[in-house]
Amino acid sequence: YIREIESGFPMKLYLDDETFFMRQNSFVKSWKEVTLREVLEYIAPGYEIECHEAKLGKFQIDNQSTLAVLRVLKEQYGFYSAIRGRKLVCKFKFEMAVAKQVHVYDFEKNVKKGNLKYKRKEDKHIRIKAVSYSRDGKKTTETVGSKEQFATVKTLSYANKTAKELRELALAEYKRVSFDGFDGTVTGFGLPRTNAGDTLKLISAREPERNGKYLVESVTVRYGNAFFERINKLGYKVE
Repeated sequence: YIREIESGFPMKLYLDDETFFMRQNSFVKSWKEVTLREVLEYIAPGYEIECHEAKLGKFQIDNQSTLAVLRVLKEQYGFYSAIRGRKLVCKFKFEMAVAKQVHVYDFEKNVKKGNLKYKRKEDKHIRIKAVSYSRDGKKTTETVGSKEQFATVKTLSYANKTAKELRELALAEYKRVSFDGFDGTVTGFGLPRTNAGDTLKLISAREPERNGKYLVESVTVRYGNAFFERINKLGYKVE
């Protein structure tokens, strides 16, 4: 869908996917107790919902579009969203990686360039902070990971979780983001058609230490008269 046309030379077209319509609506609603599924069914009528079965507790929508609410669910609760046809998927990041397509990049066959750095998990200073708010407003916090002063802190928000449940969730997330593996980008050709949220399976017969499956965090597409390529930024290691 064309969202905006910028005149000049060259002309620029700003395009949207199915989120085009999700920017233009607006909802007002509040719940004292609600599930993730109930919120999604309210803000995305007509879509089949596939989501994590979670209770959000108290939740309020104040003149917000569908897309704005999905952003809140991502930023405050850690639920990522994707549209697949007429299905709206809303799950944790690691569940999205498993659910989407797996593409194979063989360094000896269909990789144009790799800008990768190998990092050990002990070199990644990451701290996971899991926070839960109960119905009475009580705040429970569990923190795991690096104790370094300048560690990168990632905060996960939940509702009505016990300290034990929070710690398990924090440890699971820490294991996913702290791994022995590569950071950086891998550049392939126009095909396979990789997208953010897909899984990229890296293979190298000459350097088997490069083998592994990674979440595709983002994709930059470049093309011209004599080239067509996809630059894949790697996220965490799927396995």
